[in-house]
Amino acid sequence: MSRLASEELLKLRDEVAQRALPGRSARRKASYSSRPFLRRRKMRTSTLFLLLIMTYVLGTLGLQELELRRLDREYRSIQAQIHQYEAENRQLEAEIELLHSDSYLEKLAREELGLVREGEIPYIPVTQDAPSQ
Repeated sequence: MSRLASEELLKLRDEVAQRALPGRSARRKASYSSRPFLRRRKMRTSTLFLLLIMTYVLGTLGLQELELRRLDREYRSIQAQIHQYEAENRQLEAEIELLHSDSYLEKLAREELGLVREGEIPYIPVTQDAPSQ
């Protein structure tokens, strides 16, 4: 066979193949147009899938929002405790400063323990009891 004849045979074979089997895109178009229920089913599946994804995303965001609010309440509670402990700490530091002063220690010894200095006479007030009958 000559080279020219083999080229003509190849062209002829290609033409026959194109007429007998249309291209993939042509087959898809033909199948969708002849079968509209497949198109609707595909749209329903796509819509359902999209709806599931949106539900998941919104659910996740909602749970994160709830967790954020819980953590915010916990943070505020801890901040209030910190302020309370800082105030108590300042009060205790002031009391420590007072305990280091001699005059305050002497005052506590006289009032709480009833101690007196050398040479002093303790004065103990006597309260009158209710008159007996």
